[in-house]
Amino acid sequence: MSTPINRSWQMSGFGLSRLSQVEGKVPGPGPHDLLVRTKAVSLNYKDKMIVDGVLIPDLAFPFVPTSDAVGVSSR
Repeated sequence: MSTPINRSWQMSGFGLSRLSQVEGKVPGPGPHDLLVRTKAVSLNYKDKMIVDGVLIPDLAFPFVPTSDAVGVSSR
């Protein structure tokens, strides 16, 4: 069985040039968390404002700008 891979678009700073696709390990859920396999994501104007540094200027990086997503519970 292959190891699951987590793929996401992460910001390393503000601006589209600082947005890149990264791969990593699938995180394990904590005792009060739920792991969701994401099936679709929609980016909206709020996400654009975050990428541009307008909405949350003191954002900590890396950051995944996704306001809306749909998926299924992995358990």
